[in-house]
Amino acid sequence: MTATAVYDLALRLRVGGGSSGTRPFNRIAIGEVGRKVLLPSTNAVWVDTDRRTVELRDGSGVYLRSLPWAVRPEAVVDGPDAVTRTIIAADWLPIPAGDQAVYHTDPSVAGWGQLDLTYVWREGYWR
Repeated sequence: MTATAVYDLALRLRVGGGSSGTRPFNRIAIGEVGRKVLLPSTNAVWVDTDRRTVELRDGSGVYLRSLPWAVRPEAVVDGPDAVTRTIIAADWLPIPAGDQAVYHTDPSVAGWGQLDLTYVWREGYWR
């Protein structure tokens, strides 16, 4: 058996809320506690919000396996007192029409990173 270097993926993707995460917004959490995903650095996780799938792909984009257990869709809204945060089960990262910013957790813990999403023919792609 050969040892392979891997990284522990713990990522949140958020649509809405602007760069500061003002509620309400939708997000999906990939990895994290109880949903550990260990990946070689040559692999990538592909999220398809139309098909509601998360897949592991190699560096060439070839499908390796599905990761349905690794994902938790959430809606983050104001609590009853309009101050506390409430997290509820949600639809899969609903993406409104037009160009959208998708925010993701920053591994350097410097806040939220941003990538731009192009929304074409009712399909959103992030890679």
